[in-house]
Amino acid sequence: MPISEKNPTRPPLFRGILVVEDEPGLRLVIESVLLGAGYRVVTAEDGERALELALADPLLQLVITDVRLPKKDGMRLLTELLDAAPERTVIIMSAYGSIDMAVAALQAGAYHFLSKPFGKDVLLHVVRKAEERLSLIEENRALRSRLTGRDPDGMLIGVSPSIQQVLQKVQKIAGFQSTVLITGESGTGKEVVARLIHALRPDPGPFVAVNCGAIPENLLESELFGVVRGAYTGAHEDRTGLLAQAHQGTIFLDEVGELPLALQVKLLRVIQEGAFRPLGSGQETRVTVRWMAATARDLSAAVAAGAFREDLYYRLNVVPIHLPPLRDRPEDLLLLAKHFLARSARRHGVEEKILSPEAATGLARHPWPGNVRELENWMERVTILCDQREIQPSDLPFAGPGTGEAEEPGLATIASRGLSIKRAIRDIEKILIIKALNITGGKKFAAAELLEISERALQYKLKLYKINYTGSDSSR
Repeated sequence: MPISEKNPTRPPLFRGILVVEDEPGLRLVIESVLLGAGYRVVTAEDGERALELALADPLLQLVITDVRLPKKDGMRLLTELLDAAPERTVIIMSAYGSIDMAVAALQAGAYHFLSKPFGKDVLLHVVRKAEERLSLIEENRALRSRLTGRDPDGMLIGVSPSIQQVLQKVQKIAGFQSTVLITGESGTGKEVVARLIHALRPDPGPFVAVNCGAIPENLLESELFGVVRGAYTGAHEDRTGLLAQAHQGTIFLDEVGELPLALQVKLLRVIQEGAFRPLGSGQETRVTVRWMAATARDLSAAVAAGAFREDLYYRLNVVPIHLPPLRDRPEDLLLLAKHFLARSARRHGVEEKILSPEAATGLARHPWPGNVRELENWMERVTILCDQREIQPSDLPFAGPGTGEAEEPGLATIASRGLSIKRAIRDIEKILIIKALNITGGKKFAAAELLEISERALQYKLKLYKINYTGSDSSR
C-alpha cells in the first residue's frame, strides 16, 4: 500500500506498473521503491518484451520506460502502447534528457518526462500525480457507461485536467434545471457539452438548438416564438416555434451574443415567466424548458459596451462552463485525432487510418486556430484522400515547411538586441521557461524538472522576468 503524505492508508489506484529499463541496477531500484509504496510491479529489460507484457495485461495501467532500450526504443514503445490503449499512462525517463526530447515525448502522449538521475521522492510524487489523472479517467469512464446507447459520438473526449474539470461539472449539474452558459472559442465543442448535459438527464425530452447568428433578424422572433395564421403577409398557416417544440426538454441558444437587443428583452421575459406569445396571438403559451446558451464572444464586455443586456446576461450565466482551446489541452490532441479517424472510417465505410509517429508529431506542433472542429475536418479529409493506411506528414493539409511549430528567437535575433551577455542570458532563460511551461501545461514542478532548477528558483525567475503564465493548468 503506497504511503501518501496526505492519506497514509489510501490504497493504490494503479493496479499495476510496468517498469522498462535495460540497466539491471536502476531497474531493481525503481522496482523496490514502487513495491515499497504498495504497487504491483512488473519489469522488462527491452521494448519488445515490454509491449508483450503490456498487451497481455491491461491492468498495467502505468508504464515507466527509458528512452534508449534494446530491440525497440522508448519513443516507439510509447506510440504503440497508446495506439493499443489511449488511456494508459506512460512516463518517459532518460539520462540524456533535453528540452527537445521532452517536447517529443509529451507531444507523443507521454504524461511526464523524468530526467535521470531522480530521487525516490520525485518518482513517487510523479506517480501519485499520475494517479490523479487516472482518477479523472475513471470518472470519465463512468460517465460514458451512463451514456451507453445514447450517441457515443456525442461524448466530450479528453484526459487533460481542463476537460476533466468540465466533465465533473457536467455530471454535477445534469440533474438540475439551472440555466447553463457555455463559453469558448469557435470550434471547441460547446454544442457537444450542451447535448451531453441534456443526455445525462433521466428523461431528457427534446433537444432544440437555435443558431442565433445564422437566422436573419427579421425571422428569428417567428422562429423562436411561432406564428399564427394572418399575423403578417405570407403567414398562411399556424407555425409552431422552436420554444414550443422544446417543451419538457432543452432549448440551446448557440451564439447567443448575436441576439438583437429588441429580442433580448422578449427572451428575458420568457426565461423569467416561462410563457410567451406567438406572433399575432393574444394568448400566452407556457413552456417548461431547460435553458442553455453558448457564445464565443465575451458577454461581459458586450454588456459594458451596451450590446448585450446585463439582466439577460445574469439570467443566462447561472452555471458557467468554459471550454479551453485545443492548443491549451495538448494531452488530448492525439486521443481526439484517433477518435475522429475511427468515426470517419465508420461514416464512409472504409478502413480506419492510423497516424505515423512523424504525422502525430506534426499534428502536435500545429497551432490549431480552428480548434477541435478543424482537427475533425482534417481527419475526415485524410481518411478520404490518403491512399495508404498509415498517415504520413505529407498527407496532412499543412505538410511542408511551417508545420505549425512556432519559431522561437534564435541567437541572431537575441544578438540583434545588443551585445550584453547578461541580457542575452536573461532572454534565453525567459524563452526556455516559457517553453517548459507550455510543454508541461503550466505545471511548475514538472517545468522546474525540465529546466533542471528547483521549483523555488523557478518561482523567483517567474517574478523576475514578469512571466504571467495563463496556460490550462498552473498547478504543481
